Amino acid sequence: MDTMKGKPDSFTMKKIKVENWSSFLLQKLYHCYTKQKYCDFTLKMVDGNLKVHSVVMNACSNYFILINLENSSTLTLPPQLRKELMEPIVNFIYSGVLSFKTNIQKDLVEASKILKIDILTKLIDTEDIINDSKSSTSKTIPFEDAHIKQRHFLSSGDSPAPPPPP
Repeated sequence: MDTMKGKPDSFTMKKIKVENWSSFLLQKLYHCYTKQKYCDFTLKMVDGNLKVHSVVMNACSNYFILINLENSSTLTLPPQLRKELMEPIVNFIYSGVLSFKTNIQKDLVEASKILKIDILTKLIDTEDIINDSKSSTSKTIPFEDAHIKQRHFLSSGDSPAPPPPP
């Protein structure tokens, strides 16, 4: 405050934070994905296609960054990245929840390595996920993102995907 004039200082910064903003944003992105709104990129697999948002794929997978998707709207994926693998991976990217049939766990690990999604590889590359699949307890796995130097915690357990926003 300017003490001479009694007016607020116009250069004072104020910070207001919404505590659950990241959850809100994730729900909105997931909703756009499930409704195929604003999808600007197609992942082509030998057995089908998935329409996605290129910015989301680039943010979550180093594979897409290395491929450099800037001037393209379609990417043909390697043949081992089948739709039955890509659907749960893309759903995980948008929702933070991985749901899959246990018989494809090893293929999911390999797919997450190809796609360079380290957080997903670490989550599914634990042997006891299958053993505990009937358990309702969750496990938390620490993960550090080298790109943004932030520590995350992964949870494996029975959690539903986030509901679509109203």
